[in-house]
Amino acid sequence: MSELVSPLASLDCCLLLRVLLVLPSKDAFSAGSISRSFKALLEQKEHVLDFWRSLDGSPGWHNQANFWLHTLAPAQQIGAYAALCGKIQVASDIQIPDRAVLAHLTALVESELGQSTGELILGTWALDPSELTALIS
Repeated sequence: MSELVSPLASLDCCLLLRVLLVLPSKDAFSAGSISRSFKALLEQKEHVLDFWRSLDGSPGWHNQANFWLHTLAPAQQIGAYAALCGKIQVASDIQIPDRAVLAHLTALVESELGQSTGELILGTWALDPSELTALIS
């Protein structure tokens, strides 16, 4: 086993973390409310993050149904983003490549909405010059 796993101590913890990795972030981090053992495991923030990163280096994402940010940030930062999700409508899948982008996105949503009861629509788009040329022709 790698050094990243050793602070987690047992195979049972590693297996549990592997299972939590496939869940959307909100569900995975809410596992801490199931028992003290789960909570203690998830409180090993940087060790859990390092372990998840060693298994899956995927960027984070947020789509219309869920978000998955496990390998990007600790639960507290993901929780801050999750608290805003009720005010966010996602128009298309959003890729979130790293912790800095997640922090920027969270700050952007907070500054745009403040204490408002409104909703913010997020999405990504790209212009494909060949498709534009086809439309014009």
